[in-house]
This record gives sequence, structure tokens and C-alpha cells, in this order.
Amino acid sequence: MAIRDIRIIGDPILRTQCDPITDIDASVKLLVEDLLEGVDMEGRAGLAANQIGVGLRAFSWNIDGEIGYVLNPKIVEVSADEFQDGDEGCLSVPDLWYPTERAWYARCSGGFGRVWRWCEGCVERTPFLGAFLVVFVFLDGGVV
Repeated sequence: MAIRDIRIIGDPILRTQCDPITDIDASVKLLVEDLLEGVDMEGRAGLAANQIGVGLRAFSWNIDGEIGYVLNPKIVEVSADEFQDGDEGCLSVPDLWYPTERAWYARCSGGFGRVWRWCEGCVERTPFLGAFLVVFVFLDGGVV
């Protein structure tokens, strides 16, 4: 596997809503491996599929040494009264960091597990770092 190039702001795929994954086939298994490999690098916390040029609803994370992925993710709960803040950057908008406030806790549903096993469930994070929440902006085509 090769590390895929990160798409940079201005690339049309970042402004396109990602399609749901309907079948776990060889291309999805390769995508997951590429997402996991791509996020397992210094300074990377989250990576959406369209950031590496694939218009499917999938992302990977690397938070506090925990690496994982979600297929067809949906946010099902966020804390309404507790927040975290700090400087946040983005791989697709290089060299820019901005103070950002995010929910302290969030829960995401979708398919989890290794590429040969499909699990429905939820992942919870406290603190729920921006890598989890900002990825939905990418998957929904919200990058301008």
C-alpha cells in the first residue's frame, strides 16, 4: 500500500457529499487500510475518505494512541453543556491553526472493526477531539 496524497482545499471532492458504503468489497477493504495507514503518522488525528480522493462515508482516527475507523458514521449524541477548546488544524488546509470550540463528549454510530469483520455499534470519546467532529464537515461536502 502507498500513502495516498491529501487533497487540499479547492479540490472539488472536498465539496461533494460522500456516498454511503453499501457493500464491503475489496475496494472498501483497501480504502480502510489506506485510511488507517494514512492517519498513523505524526501530527494526524483524523482522516476522511474524501481527503484521500475517495467519495465514500468513511474516516479513521488516531487519538491518544488509539487508531480506528468508522464506515457510514453518524453523530448520535454530543454534549450540549461541556466544551473543549484549543487550536485546531486540518490536513486539507495546511499550515493554518485556529482556536476552535468543540463538544467535550460525542457518540458516533456506524460500522466498526477490522476490514474482514463488520460490527454495528458506537464509539464514544471524552474528550471528543476535533478529529471526530470536523470529519463530518468533510463527509457532508462542507469544505469550501
